[in-house]
Amino acid sequence: MRSLKTSAPQWTLTEEAFSLFLTRLHPDLEQAGLQYESLRLKLSYFFEVRHCTAPELLADETINRLIRKISEGEQVTNLDGYAFKVAKYIHLEFQRGAVLSSLEDYLLDHNLNPAQKVEVHRQELEDEAFRLDCMRKCLAKLPEPTRNLLVEYYKTAGRKQTEYRQQMAERLGISPNALYLQIHRLREKLEECLANCLKKA
Repeated sequence: MRSLKTSAPQWTLTEEAFSLFLTRLHPDLEQAGLQYESLRLKLSYFFEVRHCTAPELLADETINRLIRKISEGEQVTNLDGYAFKVAKYIHLEFQRGAVLSSLEDYLLDHNLNPAQKVEVHRQELEDEAFRLDCMRKCLAKLPEPTRNLLVEYYKTAGRKQTEYRQQMAERLGISPNALYLQIHRLREKLEECLANCLKKA
């Protein structure tokens, strides 16, 4: 089986970095939380109208990069404006990746005979099955309440997502921001587990 490309996170979101970001949004924690959710919703919509897959995850990545810049001492006077500059850069990354992937697929397909095309397709199916199996194994390693929390967090999409996650946080007795940080750390653990599993391919 050919090796599968993956990358482990290079920077870890800390509670201190997230708190610093929130205070930059607004000195009042509740207002900061509302502004955070508003910014995330706008970023999700930014990626959604550009037909990006998983716009919510791209919005999270944008905010994570923004938090990192602030925690490293970057002087950001207009958070929303800076966030959308980062979003545009991530969108370019997304486009380049999609274009390069399509070009590679076309060139590969163009230069193969029918028997080779069948083999490549079989290999792709095998790779995808292996990736899904790794994800199942990594999810299975999580305690059931933790796994259920992660699945529920990503249960909804679109404009209802923010309201649903606020309700989740209220039910758990924590703030939406604390819930986001908890989910972010769970995703990092899953990504690390997935990366280690895929290395065995």
